Amino acid sequence: MKNMKLRSLASLRVGNPLPRLRWHLQHGADRLGRTGVVLAALAVGAAGWQLLVQEPHLRQLADERQALTADLARLAKVPRQEAPGDELGAELRKVNANMQKLQVFETLKKYGIDASESTYRQDAEVKGKLARWTLGITATGRYADLSRALQALSQQRFLRVESVTLTRPRIEDVTLNIGLRVSLLGAEK
Repeated sequence: MKNMKLRSLASLRVGNPLPRLRWHLQHGADRLGRTGVVLAALAVGAAGWQLLVQEPHLRQLADERQALTADLARLAKVPRQEAPGDELGAELRKVNANMQKLQVFETLKKYGIDASESTYRQDAEVKGKLARWTLGITATGRYADLSRALQALSQQRFLRVESVTLTRPRIEDVTLNIGLRVSLLGAEK
């Protein structure tokens, strides 16, 4: 009977994988050293992170992508309505560049700024759709008049004041030499 108990204990010990696993872990740790154990733990941690955290996120992102693709396909089937940019394009086509240029000079004259010289340059901003004229204006006037003229110019829809340079030839004089660069937008013709 005693012999039978020893045999059952021995078979139990051989059949139990935990002591063998513990021995293999200890033997592997001895072979790898401290650095190897840390790197192995990091590799196991990274694999666990991938399986437990990243995989669910990837599945969620795939579901969101599928839903967004379906929404995009649904929106592509909806007939296109006129966008606000189309209205702007129609307005730009109505703009007369020569009238805009004339209006700039009339505004300056109205507020007491004397334009003495001007240069023009046309650039195509968007090929076949939008043109931009840049006016370089040399003028003289008082600061208060220039301030009011700039305020009036800023109210015009397709006009932007790009730069203003002021110089005073004599300190006692209230008249300034003014360098003004203005951009006008319109449809390219």
